[in-house]
Amino acid sequence: MNNEQLKASARERYQPIIVGRTRELAELWELASKGRHVLVTGAAGIGKSVLLQMLFEGLSERGDVNVFRISDIRPFKNALVELAEQLHEKRIFLHPRLSASVVRALPWEKLAPKVRALTVKVLAQALFFSLKGRQAILICDQFDRATPTELAWFHQFFDVATIILATLDPTNSKLKPILDRVPAKVELKDFSQGESEELIDRCFEAAPFAVSEIAWYRREIWRKSQGNPRAIKDLLADHSLEKYIDSQAIRAMASEQGVRYFAVSWVVLAGALLFSIHRYVGRGLGDRDAYIIGAVGMVVFIFLSMLVRKANRRS
Repeated sequence: MNNEQLKASARERYQPIIVGRTRELAELWELASKGRHVLVTGAAGIGKSVLLQMLFEGLSERGDVNVFRISDIRPFKNALVELAEQLHEKRIFLHPRLSASVVRALPWEKLAPKVRALTVKVLAQALFFSLKGRQAILICDQFDRATPTELAWFHQFFDVATIILATLDPTNSKLKPILDRVPAKVELKDFSQGESEELIDRCFEAAPFAVSEIAWYRREIWRKSQGNPRAIKDLLADHSLEKYIDSQAIRAMASEQGVRYFAVSWVVLAGALLFSIHRYVGRGLGDRDAYIIGAVGMVVFIFLSMLVRKANRRS
C-alpha cells in the first residue's frame, strides 16, 4: 500500500466510533415521531450523516413506522432507485406498469432493471403513490447537492411522508422553496473539550498507539480539530501510522496553532500601521486623496485585527 492508501485505511478504522449527540438524537426522534419535517444542519464533518444513521437504525428497530433513507441526493435517479429498493423490501413499491402481485413476487435483482427504465418523472410519481398512506419517514442526506429540477420533483414527497433533511447551509437560496416547508431545525455544533476527549479515548481503545504525554496530546488534538468529530478521527488516524508520537511532535502541533492564527494577526496589524503612515504622509503633503485612502485603509485593517483577535481567543 502507498501512503494515501494506508491513510485511508486508518481513517476507515475510526469512522464507526460514535460518542455524544444524545440530546440532538432525542430531539430529532421526538420531532420525527410527531410527524414534523426536520432540517439537520451543521458544518462538514460535524456528524449529520452519523446522526441520521442513528435515527434510521433506531426507528427501524422500533418497527412501528416505515422509515427509509436516501444516502445521497445525487445522482437523483440513483436516489430514487435506492428508495424504490427499500420500498420493495417492505413489499409496498407500486410499479406503474406492473401489477402489485407481480412486483411482490419479483426479487429486486429482476425488478431493478424495470425500475431504472422508468423516467425520473414516472419513477417519482410511482414513489409518491407507494408512500401515500404509509405513515412513512423519509431521511435524506447530502441535500445540498440537489439541483432546482430535482428539488421540484422532491416537493411532492412532503405530502405523503415525514421528511428529515441534512444540509450544510440552511440559508442556501437554491434550497429555499424546500426549506420553507421544514419548520423544525436541529443544529449540530462542535464538540466541547470534554466530548472531544471522550471521542479521543474511544478511538484509542479501538486502535491504540504510543504517545509520550497523553493529556497534552489530547488537548492539542482538540485545539487543532476545533471540536469537529471527523477532524479528530482523521488526525488520530494519521498519527496512528507513526511508531511513536513524542513530545517534540506534540510541540510542533501546538506551534502550528500559533502560526495558523497569530501570524495572520501580525500581518493585519502591519497593514493597519502602513495605512496609518500613508494617512499622515498624505495629510502633511496636503494630498486629500492619499489622506482619505490612508484613513479608510487604517479603519479596515483595525477592524480586521479585532476580528482576528476574537478568533484567537476562541482558539
